[in-house]
Amino acid sequence: MGVATPAAQVRNDGELFLHKLILSANQLRTHLLSNEFDAIILDLSLPGMDGIELCRKLRDEAAKSTPILMLTARDTLEDKIASLDAGADDYLVKPFETAELEARLRAIIRRASGQVVNETLEVTDLRIDTGTLEVIRAGQRLSLTPNRKQFCYWLLPLVLGLCGNRPW
Repeated sequence: MGVATPAAQVRNDGELFLHKLILSANQLRTHLLSNEFDAIILDLSLPGMDGIELCRKLRDEAAKSTPILMLTARDTLEDKIASLDAGADDYLVKPFETAELEARLRAIIRRASGQVVNETLEVTDLRIDTGTLEVIRAGQRLSLTPNRKQFCYWLLPLVLGLCGNRPW
């Protein structure tokens, strides 16, 4: 068992994926500790070390915050929970569609980089921009303390959920 050479794959939309296949958990651990990646895909059944154990070591011992996606044939709830609790950011069961894997990778990379989708939440004449925490009431920007802005940010989605996204 050894390390395969890096490969590049270009999809029809021009997006470039660089990947490296490593066939032993010890080689993988060494490689992950000495290099930076946008994301890591782990299988739970690795030769030499369980994927959950490797994920935990990357998070706890190496303090790696690189997004980790578990890609495995193991589909029990216990495996999913153990993986997420060990520090995995997502879990995908084989067989899978390539488009779903790519979408999940884009999502965990986006979240890790701090890129989020801004949205505006509204109830009657109260509106909050989740990206800027700007609060507007009856067309007028409110001057709120940071704590009050945070309160609105957390309270408004709860209100929307309770009233089924319908204004009163």
